[in-house]
Amino acid sequence: MTVLNHIRAALAPLAVAALLLAAPPARANDDPDAHALSDAYLLEDLFAIMAEEGRANADTIRDDMLADRSTGAWDREIARMYDPARMHAAFMADFADELAGQPDVTRAALDFAGTEIGARVLRLEIEAREAMLDDGIDAAARDQARAARADATELVGRVSERIAANDLIEANVSMGLNTSLAYFEGFSATAPRALRLSADALVPEVMAQEPEIRAEAEEWLYAYFLMAYAPLSEDEMRAYIEFSASAEGQALNTAMFNAFQVLYVDISRDLGRAIGEALSGMDL
Repeated sequence: MTVLNHIRAALAPLAVAALLLAAPPARANDDPDAHALSDAYLLEDLFAIMAEEGRANADTIRDDMLADRSTGAWDREIARMYDPARMHAAFMADFADELAGQPDVTRAALDFAGTEIGARVLRLEIEAREAMLDDGIDAAARDQARAARADATELVGRVSERIAANDLIEANVSMGLNTSLAYFEGFSATAPRALRLSADALVPEVMAQEPEIRAEAEEWLYAYFLMAYAPLSEDEMRAYIEFSASAEGQALNTAMFNAFQVLYVDISRDLGRAIGEALSGMDL
């Protein structure tokens, strides 16, 4: 596989790492609502999982592209980029701005998380995402999701409603394309000249990844949600869907995705730069 193909292959797992589904704000400043939301939505747990996802992706890139080379600088940069406390703080800075002037959204989020159903859903989501860090569990969840979708089970129908409530596939495709563009921009700024993409080539290169990103987003969402929500009753799922589809739920989801996109665009650009810098020191 060529170096550029390795870089292209890294985009799908990078996009998956950006699939962030139910995580309101982190601890910041002295805002008691921010503290309450961070605790209620298990945000510290989520960022620990996301950091591990990112480091695993970076390890694959290192093993494939930087084998038998000194990677001390790379390892230090990856540790910085995927430090959960740093990610947590960066997210909150933007999320607080997104929710400024929307106290009704914060109250609704806290009210939902404070219900027995809300607390259960949020814990199930964290547990499923953590479980899918294991490659074997991830593969099994995808296989089971394909079978369930082929059989059009009732749970698949409810998961489809949950996805549609916040247009999650389109949101994740958009995030994946934006993070991919940032990735290539960072890479082209530091890579050996022969591997750089011109400004005119960047957008077509990224848009060529759209079908792969879309397919991966859809597969991952169904695998993740079908695993997470399997223990829920129909009434519990209906309550979650209703909250997600409400005006407050929609506003919360929009603010969340906007903040996560800023975070992951920055990380993706830094990751591209780090790969380019590492390759610039190699005999290609």
